[in-house]
This record gives sequence, C-alpha cells and structure tokens, in this order.
Amino acid sequence: MTRLSVNRVLRGGLALIGLGLGLGCRPTSQAPEGESADPRPASSPAAALEASTPEPEPEPAQPEATLGVADVGIFADLDPRVQIELDPDLSPARAFARIDDTHGLLVLYADDWPVKVYPLVEDGGRALSVSKTVSVKLRAGDHAELAPLLRAPEQLRHLAPGACPPPGDLDGDGIPDPLDINLGAIKTTLNAATYDQRYIAIPYPGGDVPRELGACTDVIVRALRNAGIDLQAELHEDIARAPWRYPMVERANDDIDHRRVRTLLPWFRAHWTSLADDEAARPGDVVFMDTIPSRKGPDHIGVIGDRRGDEGRLLVANNWTDGYETAFMDLLGAVELTDRFRVPPTTNDCLSPSPISADVRQLVVVVGESWDGFHGEARRFERDSSGGPWRPVGAAFPVVLGHSGLAWGRGLHGDGPPAELAGPTKREGDGRSPAGVFAIGDAWGRAETAPPTQLRYTSESPTLRCVDDANSQHYNQIVDSATTPEDWGSAEPMRRYYELAIVVEHNLARVTEAGSCIFLHRWKDAQSPVTGCTAMAGDDLDQLAAWLEPGAVLVSLPRPALAELASRWALPG
Repeated sequence: MTRLSVNRVLRGGLALIGLGLGLGCRPTSQAPEGESADPRPASSPAAALEASTPEPEPEPAQPEATLGVADVGIFADLDPRVQIELDPDLSPARAFARIDDTHGLLVLYADDWPVKVYPLVEDGGRALSVSKTVSVKLRAGDHAELAPLLRAPEQLRHLAPGACPPPGDLDGDGIPDPLDINLGAIKTTLNAATYDQRYIAIPYPGGDVPRELGACTDVIVRALRNAGIDLQAELHEDIARAPWRYPMVERANDDIDHRRVRTLLPWFRAHWTSLADDEAARPGDVVFMDTIPSRKGPDHIGVIGDRRGDEGRLLVANNWTDGYETAFMDLLGAVELTDRFRVPPTTNDCLSPSPISADVRQLVVVVGESWDGFHGEARRFERDSSGGPWRPVGAAFPVVLGHSGLAWGRGLHGDGPPAELAGPTKREGDGRSPAGVFAIGDAWGRAETAPPTQLRYTSESPTLRCVDDANSQHYNQIVDSATTPEDWGSAEPMRRYYELAIVVEHNLARVTEAGSCIFLHRWKDAQSPVTGCTAMAGDDLDQLAAWLEPGAVLVSLPRPALAELASRWALPG
C-alpha cells in the first residue's frame, strides 16, 4: 500500500481544567473605599467565624477515567485503559438509556444507537433519579456525565430479563454489538500492533497472529472478535458453503484468507448491512477504502470509532502501512470509500437469534412428527429481496428421516441445541437425522451429465467414498479411494448408495463422532426410514434439485421444536 499524506491522529493526553487560582478575582480585604468587606453585621463570634471562613463549594465531579465494565473479548489486560468519548453536542432530546440488571450495566443510546456503557454500583456511588420509582446508582463521574442528559422517566428504560440490548449482543456480555466492536477497535489502538502483513500459520478456529503484529485486516478480525464474531471461522465456512462468492480464492487457506481485503469484501456484502453513501457514519461501522488510484478496487479496511478529529469527523481505527502502528486516523475525509457495512441486528431474544441470514433466498423446511419418529414432510419457500417475506413454492411432500428420529446437529444454528431447548444431540451411528439449520451444498449423482440443477454437480465414479469412520483424517469428507491413501475402516460407496445426493452441510468442522455423510436423497418407500439422512420420492427429489440454487438453506426440526423457534428464527408459517 502506498503511503498517503494523511495526518495521523493520536488521542489521549491530559485535559486542562480550571484550578481556581483566583485569576481575575480580588480578596475581600481589598474592597474599594466605601464598601464593606462583608455587608452583614458580625453580631456574634459565630457570625464572625462564618464570615471569615466560608465553607468551600464542592468541586464538580469529572467523568471517570476508564469505562470500568467487564468486556468479554480481546486483550482483557487493556480493559482498565479503555474509555469512550461522547459527542460534545449530545443533547437530552437525542439520548436515552437502558438498564440491564442481569449484567449490572446501563447502556446509553444517542439517536437510537448504543454509544457508551456504564457499570451499575450497589455500594456507594450517586443515585441518578428521573422519577420517584426509576433510579440507578452510578460512579460519581458517570453520574456527572449522565445527569445532564437523562432527565425524564421515559429516558431510563429497563431491559426485559433475557432480552438483548438492541441491536443485538452476540457474545452475551450485555454490551450491544456495534459498541462491542468499537471497544475492540479502541483496544487494537491501545495495543498498537506494528504493521506486518507476512504469512503466519495460526490456529483454527479463533486464531490470531502475535498481538504485537498485524495488517489492516487484523484490526477488523480483532475488533469483531471483541463482539463474539470469529471472522476467520465465519469466512472459512462461507468459502466452503458458497465458493461462487469468492472467485479470487483458488484454494481455501484458514491461515490467510481472512487477512486479505478483497476476500473479506464478499463476506461483508453477504452477511452485513450495506450502507448508502448518505447514511451517517456510526461507531462500529466497517469501511473499505481505495487508497491506490492506479489500482481499481478496495485495498484498505478499518473500523469507525467514537473518537473525533480536529474537524469533527469520526476517526478510523486501522493499521495504515509499513512503519505504522494500529491507530485512529482521520481517513473519512481523506480517502475514497468503496463500501461501508454495519453489523446486522439480531432478535431481542439473546438466546436464539435467527441463524438464517438476510441474503438467503431459498429455504427448505422439513418437519418431523416428533424427536423419535421417522415420518415428516418438506416444504419449499423463496423470497425476492434480502430479508423479505417468504412465500411457499409448490405443495408439501412427504419425507422419511433416520430410523431413530431427529437429534440436534452442528450447522448454521450452532453446535447442538439452542439455549434452553431440549432434545438429543446428534452422534455418529445413532440412527438420527440432524436437526437444526444447515447450508445446502453440492449435488452428486450417477449420471455423467448433470441433471437439471443449478447446484454444482459431480458425477460419481465407482471409487468415490464418503468417509464415516470417526478415526479417519477424512471423516465426513467425500474422497476418491483411488487417489487417497485409505485410513478408514468404514465409508459409503457413493455411486452404489446414491443415484442423486444433495449434501446437507452438517458438522463442517468434522468434529469426531458428531455425525457424517448427511444427504437429501431418494427413498426406498414411504415406510422405510434411513440411517441419518432425509429421503423422499424420486420425483420430489428431481423437482427439488431443479429448483435449488447455491446458497439455499435447510431447516429440519421436529414439530415441538418448530413451535418454539418459529418466531425467534423468523421461519415461514
């Protein structure tokens, strides 16, 4: 990246405050001739003492030096140094706060956006009261900052138990996601990693380069991880799920893919909210920038923070180039922005935000009779716009499931059952089909030429195997036994088992014994269960394959779980 003549803005230092040195004042003993030093008569010793030694007024409390909250995220050792700067023009008309008794926090919102979080205190502190029944106890400095802003009862609202602070809280620490990302950005600047874009092998998932190093993309990875978003894993799984989004990736590499600007762009376009040029910037937004005029397209990335530059613009946390450290810089008015994104809102129920992203256009919903039954039915749904309403496609059709029924699998909904929901967990060989939300993958079949489908299709050779031996390094993978050293004791011969098979992306992480080789395929008949897949009549399978497009999602649930999750996950009726 070329170096631009952009002034680097370093925040911090000491604020100058009046020390009461008496400049411009005169002592009462120097009253002009004809004036009394004290117009009140000193009729008693007590009065004289009062006149000579007035009680000093208490100095106003200053804002607290640090935020003082427990933030679940990166660089915990830097939490004691974190503070957030409020907009100096913030007025009561633009402000309100939510009290989160569960986490012991108060979250301040400005223009309906979370801007700062404050700890509630039980012992000591000062009570902030807006009515006879609504008050909270705060540190003295926090009280001094909030008292001028929060004056009316409607400005201080209690968060319902179990609810997320809007617009969402992915890591469950009580801090809304955009604010969590801003805190992560602040901590990356305090950490001040030296610019270094070398290839470094890192663990997966949750990997990171040494904290003293990093490129511009590492600022994003760390800031988002502070909100519970593992961009390394999210991107790697999305490349496997939707490779057509990433034409620049010839072979996925979880060490480096998430550290490339142009590889990150398709992920943000698919999963975050894209912002219009005229929409106001807010802390927590991610910005892509074009800093090299001779090369078209984004080459730099950063996170908008709460700090402001000399001209009042929000600063961007970034790691500029060689010779720099991670810092806040005044970039919004200095470089071309190609894209700007905002973390999407989740539902108000922290326990189960919808695992179906807004960009999903096709949905297959399979409903089993119960956890232990093998009969069910499937329906197709589609929508025309991102996040738009679902509409049914065709009629429902019967399916058969595993002979033991359903069990929570590992997919887009997470690993195992959502919080506070019952049901068994999928294990290898348990005879249960995985329940949950799963991406629909490629199609495989005996035909040499692809049947009518938009899914990526591979013709099955006689040596193709899906490995279901949990001890194999190829567990839950389709491999060619003619070219792959055989380290398995059990595997499904694809050509013999499946005339046409559509992959259900269960257990992409290939966790040992968590279940493998899950497909949508043709049944023997309506009374013959399968071992763990979902099967249907041949005509229904052909029709489904012809309709499916890359990016489609499967929801498979027993009816009792569907009743509990339909509203939380915004599932079609």
